[in-house]
Amino acid sequence: MENSESWLCPDEPYGIYCSYNEQCLTPEAANKFGATVMLTGFGGDEMLCGNPLYLADLLWRGRLKTFLAELSKWSRVKNMSYLYGLTEFGIKPKIPYFLRPFLSVLLRKPIEFWYTFDVDSGPAIPRWIDKHFAQNMSVTRRIPNLVPDKNCQNASMIPEYRSIHSSNTSLGRQVITCPLSVELRQPFYDKRLVEYIMGVPMPYRITIKESGGLSQKLLIKNGMKGILPESIRTRTRGPEFGRRALAGMRADIPEFLRQLDLGNIEIVNRGYVDNNIFREVLSQWVFGYWEDVGCMVNTISLELWLKRHKSKYNI
Repeated sequence: MENSESWLCPDEPYGIYCSYNEQCLTPEAANKFGATVMLTGFGGDEMLCGNPLYLADLLWRGRLKTFLAELSKWSRVKNMSYLYGLTEFGIKPKIPYFLRPFLSVLLRKPIEFWYTFDVDSGPAIPRWIDKHFAQNMSVTRRIPNLVPDKNCQNASMIPEYRSIHSSNTSLGRQVITCPLSVELRQPFYDKRLVEYIMGVPMPYRITIKESGGLSQKLLIKNGMKGILPESIRTRTRGPEFGRRALAGMRADIPEFLRQLDLGNIEIVNRGYVDNNIFREVLSQWVFGYWEDVGCMVNTISLELWLKRHKSKYNI
């Protein structure tokens, strides 16, 4: 069988494209083993971990005492000020979408200020995106159309709703497995399970312990009592790949920076990103300061995808 470099090149980039070859290893192994179906755990974190946006529901329902108590806990966990927590997790998620353009003018805030696409993913428009490109492509005007959760009744449902409506990453994995005749199935995105989870109150999914740490995935932890070994069921974290990812980034980013010095960066040449800001942010990653990690991973993925397709298809 040919290696993944030669037989796979997806039609569009996606967030994990920067680990494309790594993503190919598992379905390749499954194919050699003779397996035709792969079960994945994708969606487990998105559906089960919980999020702090339930604070907005508490505030807007007038449960001020409970809201202030929970806000105090989350302020310690996330090391944020009360004002920031009130704004990001109490007020912004519940502001009607039709009011946001007016508030942007009134408060002199950019329209993207009102759109948090994920609790921890970063801004809607990263600061390294070229301003002329954003203006020519009407990026700011398009932002409201990228939000699929306009009709969510509860703010706490927003991250889950966006996860199940964001098929880019899932489709990317299907592109990897399908050429190998391996079917990818993601049980955590089963419609029945999703509907059940989104109806469960947030305190039954996530809580803040007296020690100050987060206790997440309570649904599955409590449901697996007596089934899983206690050492597994009660552990506070699952397998951690952060150290390996950090080591890989520290090893690979210097080479990526050398390519920048050669002026051979597609997203710069095409005018998508501001070269100086992009290099500044990326150089900080070498020292472990990962600004807006989700946005940067997507940006790097686009760069790698463009280079591969340019060499193969001259796009």
